[in-house]
Amino acid sequence: MYNRAQDVNMYGPIRVVKAFLPLIRASAGRIINVTSVHGRMSIPRWSTYDVTKHGLETLSDSLRLEMAKFGVRVSIVEP
Repeated sequence: MYNRAQDVNMYGPIRVVKAFLPLIRASAGRIINVTSVHGRMSIPRWSTYDVTKHGLETLSDSLRLEMAKFGVRVSIVEP
């Protein structure tokens, strides 16, 4: 169950960002990741989902720091 959730919720966005990063950097574009409040807090019986959303939050935070020198903004949307 964890592998499928990670593949969709965390590794999927990573693959998309990696594929388009050269174009995003060249155009000083923007990366927007849709996460969840579960990326910041955990609740019982949601650990599979919480782990993946926390990973995407951390990825976004790291990318924000790494891409600043290229003029690329990184945002998180938590509906």
